This record gives sequence, C-alpha cells and structure tokens, in this order.
Amino acid sequence: MTHSAMKSKPIAIWESQSRRLRSLCVALLVFGMLFRFYNLDRKVYWHDEVYMAMEISAYNRNELVAEKFVGQEVTIAELQVYQQLAPNRTVADAVTTLGREDTQHPPLFYIFGRYWAMLWGGSSPTVNRSIAALLSLLVFPCLYGLCWLLFQSSLVGWVAIALHAVSPFHLLYAQEAREYSLWTATVLLTSITLLRAMRQSNWQNWLQYSLSLAIAFYTFLFSGLVAIGHAIYVLWNENVFTLSIAGFRLSRRAIAYCIASLVAIVLFIPWLYFLVNYYETVKNTTSWTTVSQPFSSLSLVWLFNFSRLYIDVGFDPFQPHGILAYILIVPIVLLQFYAIYFVCRHTPKPVWTFILTLIGSTTLTLMLPDLLMGGQRSGTARYMIPSYLGIQIAVAFLLATQMSSVVTRRRRFWQCVTGALVLLGIVSCGIISQASTWWNKGISYDFADIAKVINQSNRPVIISDAYAYNPGNVIALSYLLDDKATFILLPEVGRSPMIPGIPPTVTDVFLLNLPEGYRSQLEEQHDLSFAPVIGELWQAERME
Repeated sequence: MTHSAMKSKPIAIWESQSRRLRSLCVALLVFGMLFRFYNLDRKVYWHDEVYMAMEISAYNRNELVAEKFVGQEVTIAELQVYQQLAPNRTVADAVTTLGREDTQHPPLFYIFGRYWAMLWGGSSPTVNRSIAALLSLLVFPCLYGLCWLLFQSSLVGWVAIALHAVSPFHLLYAQEAREYSLWTATVLLTSITLLRAMRQSNWQNWLQYSLSLAIAFYTFLFSGLVAIGHAIYVLWNENVFTLSIAGFRLSRRAIAYCIASLVAIVLFIPWLYFLVNYYETVKNTTSWTTVSQPFSSLSLVWLFNFSRLYIDVGFDPFQPHGILAYILIVPIVLLQFYAIYFVCRHTPKPVWTFILTLIGSTTLTLMLPDLLMGGQRSGTARYMIPSYLGIQIAVAFLLATQMSSVVTRRRRFWQCVTGALVLLGIVSCGIISQASTWWNKGISYDFADIAKVINQSNRPVIISDAYAYNPGNVIALSYLLDDKATFILLPEVGRSPMIPGIPPTVTDVFLLNLPEGYRSQLEEQHDLSFAPVIGELWQAERME
C-alpha cells in the first residue's frame, strides 16, 4: 500500500464518522424540537405563569385583590377572567401595568405573548407556553453561530446543538410561559454580535451589537450581568489601556464598545424610568432572593442545578435518594470543570477569555453576595442561564475535539461519554414530559396532588386570603379543579379577621395557605376542626 493510500484511509474513516455524528445530531435536534411542544398542557400552570397571563391581559394584582378578595364566593370562571384579553385593554396598557406592578420583568416577551394570544383568539396555558416553546427554537441557530465564531468548527456547533436539544433544564424553560427561553437566545445573539464587532470593527457591526444588547435588556434585567462580562472581555483582550506618548488611552475597539454599550443603555431608558420610579416594587417583589440559606443547603442546590443541564430525573437535593444521585451527578459536574480547563489549555486567548467571562460574570455576581451577605440568588437556576450556556459550549468543544482524536482508545472513550450524556438527557426529557409537576414550579409544586384531593369532594369550597403569593396561586389552582369547586377569598389578615359564611350546599371546606388567625376564627365560628392534608392545604372536619 502506498504512503498516500495509508494517509487517506484514516481521513476517509473520520469523514464517514463525522457524517454519521452530524446525522445523529440532526436527529437529536428534531427530537428536542418535538419535545418542546409535547404535552404543553400537562404541567401545573404555576404562579409566575399566571402573572404572565394577567400582565399580557393588562390586569394587575391590586385590581384582582380589590374586586375578588372581599369574602364572597367566587367561581373558577370569575377568577380566570383576569387571564383573558379584554377589548378595552391595549398593548400600551399591558406594558404600563407590567412596568408598575412587575418592573423586574421587561416587556419584550410579554408583548410577543399578547400578540400571540390575539392571534389564537385568547389566552390559555397552552397558548402562552407555545410562544415560549417557539421562541426557544431561536437558540439553535444562535448556538451554532456562536460556536462557529469561537472555534471555526461545525462539529462543535452540532455537538452543542445536540446536547442543548436534549437538555432537561432547557426543556423545562422552553415549556414555561416566561421569558427565559427568549433570554437564552438573546444572550447568544449579543455574544455573536460582540465577537463579530471585535473581529471586524466597523459601525455596522457595533450598531448590531447595540441593538442586540438593547433587545436583551428588554428581555430580562440580568442581561446587565452579561454586559458586564462583555466589558471585562473587551478590556481584557484590548489590554485595557495602550501606552502612547500622550499617556494612557483606550484602544479604538474599546472606545467603540463603550459607545455601542451606551447606545444600548439609551435605548433602554424608557424602561429605566419604571425601574427608578418603582424601585420599591422591584425591591419588595425580589426580597425572597435575599433570604439566607445555610451554605450546606446552597452548595447542594448548586451541585444539582449544574448537573440538571444533562440529567434531571426528579432527584430532590434535600431528600435522601441514596448514593445513586451522587454517582450520576458528581461526575457530570467534574466533567464541566474539566471542560473549562480544557478550553483554557487548547484555545487562543480571545476564545477562552470569552467563555470564562460568560460563565463568571453571572456565577460570581450571584454567588459572592450570597456567600458574603446571605441570600439565594445563585440557587435560582433560571438566573444562571448565561453561565450554563458558557459551560455547555465548553463541554461541546471538549467532546467534539476528543471524538476527533486520531487515538482510537481516546476517541472511543469520549464517544461513550457523549453517548452517556445524550442518553441521560433523553431519559430525563422523557420523564419530564410525562410528569404533571417539576421542581421549577416552585410555590405551586404540590398543586397537582392538592387538586386531586379537592376534586374528590362533591361540592368543595377553598378559602384563601390575599397574603403574598396567594392571589396568583388560587388562579393557578383553579386550572386543575373541576367546575364544581368555588373559592371564598379574603383580604389579607389584620387585627380583626373577616370571617365569611359558608354556603349550605358546600360538602367540604379547604384552606389554602391561610394564617392561624383566620383558621382559629373559622374553627370557632363554624364549629370546624382543620387538619393539614398536603403542602399548604388544610381540610375541615365537622366537630361532634
């Protein structure tokens, strides 16, 4: 055999393997896209999704509380009116209501959601979730584009797409009626436009960066953390300042970056108006993130959250699931650390610094305050999306590079690792698709089980009050209840609790997150005894 024939043989083998790998990645992409639209109506429609529907319909919490939390019996249909579009409430009304009541959520996704609901003739859990699922598809071309700009490798892009397609974490947020799937796409888009502008610095590319950054700002406020990472990246790669005869000065690209960022901030001024004028609202609605958690609990949440990019089969970090959970989770987290190390060792400075700043700008900004001052910001998985994207890109580069190795043993080992990650993702997505609730449902997690208990009654009434998250939660629960159920909704408890009458046709009385003051008064006035059932649900028994 000639030398040229021997040389061409491994190349032909690799090209054949590469084609099969790309075909597999395409199949996984199709799988992931289908799963994003599968069983959209099956999951618990939780508190935050209820507020999304309320806000695109231009209703607000104060209006709901003033009209319905007055101690009178309310039907499910009467509650869900606040989820429906009204002809006398415009898009401008919706944006203004959002700015005043839920300022920490900029309006872009909600505008999309309103027009999407108008297109389908009204708002519903399936309609509201389908716009999030549809927007999540934008992630795939953006992810491929970013990988190409970083590595000039289509294989890295395809591996990244395949892993993202079967990621249980990204599936959960692609099926939730909130802005996080769109935010994922805008984080990638701003990264693409920044890299293009850095490599070919002209006003057209910097304008594209300004517009994409403004879009990201209007999608989610934590895009500011991504912008901080971009600033560090630019200054790092431009060596911050250059020395000249006149002294220190910014490089031209650094100046162009500063101008482009300033333009994006100027474009965001209309929403900054709401942030400044309704700062107390933002502070009050996000105060839960400052509630301290023990370091042991917080670190356990970090461990599980980072592993959920690849496996999520329902492990609860605060329940003893045995050694199996850690056998699966710890190696995945170690793989992620190794992938970051591998990128730093095997890529040029502009590449590894970009990935490090994408990961670090979010991770450190959220973790350090939690560690120094207390809080649980970094334990909120959706806030960490930019960091997760950086980690996923690093892992994709590691896997694609090692599966391209000419060393047979190494190549096969990493093919097995990649296959294991994909299999874990597919299994996780399959389990999630059949479940009625999952960890991301937060304060509404138990509602599927709560609804089963209530629906067993012939004529149930649920009593709740206007405390904290109860107004959103009673609407969320209403989507799971039979029409025979009604609510009695009370003002937030004060010195003299309002004790309602109970209709004589009622067969069972339930309390949903009702404080002791109301509960004891109800027991005394109506000769009842309440016992906890599940979660925040209590059920009454007649006293003999």
